[in-house]
Order: sequence, then C-alpha cells, then structure tokens
Amino acid sequence: MKQLVFILICLVFTANTMLAQGKPSVKFEVSNHNFGDIEEDAGDANIIFNLVNNGDAPLVISRVTVSCGCTKPEWTKEPIAAGGKGTVSVTYGAKGRPGPFEKQISVYTNDPAANPHILMIKGNVIPHKLSPVEAYPVGIGDLRLKQSVFRLGMITNTEKKTEAVEIFNTGTNPITLKYTNLPGYVSISTDPPAIPANSPGIMTIVYDATQVKAYGRNGGNIGIVVNNISKNTTENQIKVEATVVDNFSGVDLTKVPKIATLPGYVNFGEIGKIGNKTTQIVKVSNSGTVDLIIRSLKTTTSEVSVSAPKMTVKPGEIVELKLTLRTKKITRNVNDILEIITNDPNNPLTEIHYYIQQ
Repeated sequence: MKQLVFILICLVFTANTMLAQGKPSVKFEVSNHNFGDIEEDAGDANIIFNLVNNGDAPLVISRVTVSCGCTKPEWTKEPIAAGGKGTVSVTYGAKGRPGPFEKQISVYTNDPAANPHILMIKGNVIPHKLSPVEAYPVGIGDLRLKQSVFRLGMITNTEKKTEAVEIFNTGTNPITLKYTNLPGYVSISTDPPAIPANSPGIMTIVYDATQVKAYGRNGGNIGIVVNNISKNTTENQIKVEATVVDNFSGVDLTKVPKIATLPGYVNFGEIGKIGNKTTQIVKVSNSGTVDLIIRSLKTTTSEVSVSAPKMTVKPGEIVELKLTLRTKKITRNVNDILEIITNDPNNPLTEIHYYIQQ
C-alpha cells in the first residue's frame, strides 16, 4: 500500500512539473501576402511576417525552408519569450522572372501544434521594358533586327510564303533600305519605305517556291544597304531559307512510299582519333507500295558530303547512302544534319544528325 501511494505521489509531481514547464504557441498576424504587380526593374520584393508567442514557454524557430531559390528567408534566431514577438522576412527576387508566381515558405518551430507553419506569397512580375537595342539585337547601321537568319520552314513547290519582320530605326534621321543579291524566288519590301527616326517598321519577305528549281533547303545571303551606304560585309547580310517539298494534295494515300532510315544518327568519332574512318553508311528503306523517290540529299556543313548509288528505292528495297568526311583537319565540334527529301507524303523531310566531337 505504501508503495502504491508513493507511485501516485510521483505521478502527480511529474504532471505538475510538465504543466509548470508549459508550451510555446506561434501565432502569425497574417500567413499570406499578395505583392500584386511588381516591376522587374524595381529589384527584390520583401514582406515581413510578424508573429507572437502566445504560449507560456520560449518559442524557437529552428529553420525556414522555401520552395525555390528565388525566395530568401530571414527569421528571428534567438528564443522568443512567452508573449514576445518575432519575424520571418521573405524576399522574392523578381529580376529575370517575369510573370505570375506563388511560393510557399515552411516555418519550423518547437510549437507541436504548428510544425511547420505555412506562409504563402504571390504576385505578378511585370517584365523589363526592352530598349530598341535590346529588343532588336542585330544591327546594320541604324537598322535593328531581332535576328539575321529567317528560316521559313517547310513549303510546297506550288505555294508562296510571306513573313512580316519587325525592324527598328535607332538613328536620328529617316532610313531607306535596299536589298541586294536576292535569289530569284525571294522578294523583300519595307513599310514605310522611309522609316522615321527612332521608329519601327516592317520588312516583308516573300518566298515564292514555284520559282525554286530544287527540292530541299534553299536560300541565300541577302545584302541590306542602308541609306545607299553599301558595305559588302557579312554583318550587313541576312539569310532567308525554306525547305521545298512536293505538294501532296490529291495524292492517293493508299498507294504511297514509306521511308525508314537506319541509324538514327551518325557519329564520326572524336577529332584527332578519326583515322581512316572517313565514311559512314545510312540505310534508306521503303516499306510502302510504290517507288520511293529521293528528291534531294543535302548536308548542312562543308566538312561532310553525301552520295547515293541511286535515287529511287523500290518497295522492300534498301539503298545505302554514304556520308564522307571531306577532311581530317577538323578544328571544331560538328553537330549538323543530313537532309533527305522524298515523295513520302507522311514524311517528306527526314533529318539524320551527324557528329564530330572533340
């Protein structure tokens, strides 16, 4: 009996001790913040979340984690006494992050009832307003363009394709443009004909595939003369090209060729270790019901050429294309494409990547 009384006394003492120790209790004034619209150029956006310890024991923030590196937290490091206040400061890096965002911040404390406590921030970053030089990075005198190469994609040999290109005059006087070395199938016009100072304009490119005499990728380097000041340099040129294929409208799709190639890519090997292995084979097969006609074979680099024993592949037949490395004196990595144009209406353009690596 005495032993039982002793145990009960110990239990009561332990319970009183635990009650005397108390517990912390974290309470944030707000747990969500909407920054609204933020100018990207304004830099970082910051919000301070205020908290109070409503418990009767010290509150300790052990760590704060965020959902991405764009968000940086700072918090009260020392214990927060009962009734005391603390903060969690959250900074969002808006630079280079245009558009809406929503991020979660997890606050870990010794409050067993809220571990972690979740904070949320959101907003919308208004993009940096580009200057004309930033928006149009290619310069030809006072003329600025967004790019110097215009690839118009795949086009059938019976159509024309038109592309309107935004341009800008960064000068203090109007400019007029002339275009030289135009292929017979490309025409270019400018609107307005004289672009006012510090103003945009439109350059309209028309690619007439009916005038192209060859299949596959066709184009050319076109010179641009600004205000009749001629400079015959590559910096004063743009490139316009498109890939010409057959017009398959009206084709009986039950009687068509079907191309397949093997391998899917070609690796000549490492520069300096190629040795005598200067040729690679690409097999072209036809699993269709009519002859597969190879319209065009082109490589996109001067280091490699391609040849074929014949340009017609009968149903069930395989033809071996030979890729030849023209020189062993390679001074750069090569990652280019063998372009195969055929009369397969479901796959008129087949591309095989080939590599030469350091």
